[in-house]
Amino acid sequence: MSFNRFSDTTVAGKRVFIRADLNVPQDDQCKITDDTRIRASVPCIRQALDAGARVMVTSHLGRPKEGAWTKEDSLAPIASRLSQLLRTEVPLVRDWVDGGAWLKALEPGHVVLLENCRFNAGEKENSDDLAKKMAALCDVYVNDAFGTAHRAEASTHGIAKYAPVACAGPLLAAELDALGKALAHPARPLVAIVAGSKVSSKLSVLTHLAAKVDTLFAPPDFVQPIEGLALPALEKMVEFCVWGCQWSGLLGGKPTGQTEVDQRRETETETPRLQHGPPSSCCVLASARSLASRRGGREEGEGERGPRPLGGGG
Repeated sequence: MSFNRFSDTTVAGKRVFIRADLNVPQDDQCKITDDTRIRASVPCIRQALDAGARVMVTSHLGRPKEGAWTKEDSLAPIASRLSQLLRTEVPLVRDWVDGGAWLKALEPGHVVLLENCRFNAGEKENSDDLAKKMAALCDVYVNDAFGTAHRAEASTHGIAKYAPVACAGPLLAAELDALGKALAHPARPLVAIVAGSKVSSKLSVLTHLAAKVDTLFAPPDFVQPIEGLALPALEKMVEFCVWGCQWSGLLGGKPTGQTEVDQRRETETETPRLQHGPPSSCCVLASARSLASRRGGREEGEGERGPRPLGGGG
């Protein structure tokens, strides 16, 4: 997969705008409870600093109302943690979109954190006016936020259209390399496991995946909102349920004691179980129910063993 990489970009003395993903969980006192995403963003920032760039970093945090600053969604705790990890002061700039004194004072080898980008009116709507103002702040735009790269917002999409140079940071580049390898030259059969919330935002991804994979596995909570839609992806989708503490947390379930899935496992003896790793860590139950059977109908071969596509395939 061909794309511009930050590692191949000359940035000495230049203004580098890094869109990171610093959306970390916090407790009621706004104390960070897991700094994984902050630590993962450090290599890109450090690379820019070591190259002598004038570095500015921003991220979203939570879902604040645009145009209104709130303490709960401020990046102040992130600035403090970044200062510790980088071993240098990382000032937080609150009103930054129009540049000004903070930008003129930014020296090579120094970094500032720009306040929550979702405080800016027009961020979520991918405002061209806002994107142009952001792009005017920098010579090089770096997207290192894979988790938000799919969103067409001013700090992830709009700015890239107007910045003099736009490139992928190390986190985004690594994900793109992995996806390119998996989708361009995959080993067969190729199975994709999809899960999570906000299913509606993943419909286009499912459509593209369906054209490249042999089977799509999805949990019931993921399948139910889309099973009535005319999606090509449904032809290759198989519903699964997960139990066991280790994987249920990873795929969106909640580690509990015996669940409805456990009880179903005891009665659905005709449905095969697919083992992944040690039996104590994960078990996947592939449902044999197709869409037609759930709607009260019966398809040819419905009683056969094995997982079935939700779209009515064989």
